[in-house]
Formats: sequence, structure tokens, C-alpha cells
Amino acid sequence: LNLDMVLFPKNALLGFDMPDFINRFPFILEEAQKWLEKIAIQAQKTSALLSYLGTDKKYHYAILRYGRIDKILDEQEYITSKHFHDGVEFYIKPVANISRSGTEFVYENKLKELAISTKRVVLEINQVGAIDGWSYSGQSKACDENGNIFARAKDFEEQLLVVNPFTKRGKKYSTEPIKAPNKFTFDYEWDLERIYKSAVQGIKDYFAKCGLKRAVLGLSGGLDSTVCAVLLADALGKENVFGTAVLTYAVMTKIPFDIAAICFLL
Repeated sequence: LNLDMVLFPKNALLGFDMPDFINRFPFILEEAQKWLEKIAIQAQKTSALLSYLGTDKKYHYAILRYGRIDKILDEQEYITSKHFHDGVEFYIKPVANISRSGTEFVYENKLKELAISTKRVVLEINQVGAIDGWSYSGQSKACDENGNIFARAKDFEEQLLVVNPFTKRGKKYSTEPIKAPNKFTFDYEWDLERIYKSAVQGIKDYFAKCGLKRAVLGLSGGLDSTVCAVLLADALGKENVFGTAVLTYAVMTKIPFDIAAICFLL
């Protein structure tokens, strides 16, 4: 692809950390350091900026080039270093923004404000994937100094987004995030697509990390198991989901037909 640099999101080396897990198995951080050195060997003509959690349990930013680790900054040094002096044309912002109702809209507005206030192009590289209880939507993006988004990656999918910050060229692969209602409401219709994509991503990631490919699901013919069946089929492929009827004596005459209909529609 003839790229000058490859940028990774915050803590890309481990995925987002789980403090209790790292406290129990601190050797993982030592292994991460070894992997960083191996990745550096691959960075020859194309350099890389990679964020990771160090053995001191602090975030660091490593610049990899010419087959070695060229420079390492801790998070505070990276944030406070002189990114915005006259010779700097753009700012690289690795993040791990948790996806919640309406947060993508807020994050994008903050990105625009940063670009306008610094009068620089800002490249925001966001984590994508899921762990227990948290989901990251990806959707990395590039914003010019006037607050215009000129490149945006897919949401809830891994993607190599190619951007030229000097000519402000790039593509938009996803739509602008939706703003949450100004007041509390039980109507979640506006946010259903994000909820659905987040759930499917969570299932995919869980099965992949556990080395699993197929699922067995109990079907009662009701709403709950039907929704679970749809999410599993979309995440794993319908050929990898096996439904089994879960019945009681009181509903045995009607429910089997509902279960059969669900399986047929999937």
C-alpha cells in the first residue's frame, strides 16, 4: 500500500486491559513488551505508532521504524509534548472510547472542537471490539482544521482506513453518529442499530476469544429466545447455531409450531 505510517488505537497490543486479570497474571505485560519488539522488526519502510500498557501498568506510545523501537513516550509525555508548534501539520489521537447511547456523537463533537481550537488536522484512532460489559465501536476518523470530518471508518468492524492528512483525502465508510434525545425517554428506537451491532460484535468476540465456533440455544418460542437466536445467527452464521425446544406440559400443543417457524425464518 506504500504507507508512510500505520496508526493503532489506545492499548492495541493487549486490547483494553482488565486490571484484576493483569494483577493476577503480570507476566502478560512482560510478554507484551516482547511482542512490541517483534512488531518493531516488521516496521521497516513503513513506521508505526503503537499504544500499549507497560510493565509499570502505565500507558505508553511507541514509535517503531527502521526495524526497531525508535522512541517511547508515556501517556502524559505524549499528551503534553509540543504537538501544536508551527512545524506540526496534524495530531494523532489514539483512543479507546466505550460505546454507549449517544456517546459517539459526543466524541465526534469533541474531536471537531480539538481540530478547530488547535487549527490542525486531527486523526482519531479508536479501539474496536468487545470485552465483558464493554464494547468499542471503532469508527476511526480524520477531521480537518475547520471541523469537517473527511474520513470515517466502519463502525463495529476492524478496518484499515487509509488517509492522507496533508491533502485531506480519505473516504467515509459509515454515517455520522446520531445525537441522543435531550431528555430522558424509554424510546430506544433511534439507538437500535448501535445496540444491535454492539451485541453482534460482543458475541463474535466472545466466541473467537474462547476458540468456539458453534452454539446450542434453547428455544421456547417466546420473544427472548427469538431475539437471542437472531443475534447468534447473525454473529456466527445460521449454520453454526443449533436450536433445541424448551417446553413445558402446559404449552406443548402450540409452542412447537412457533419454534419451527423461528428456525425456518432464520
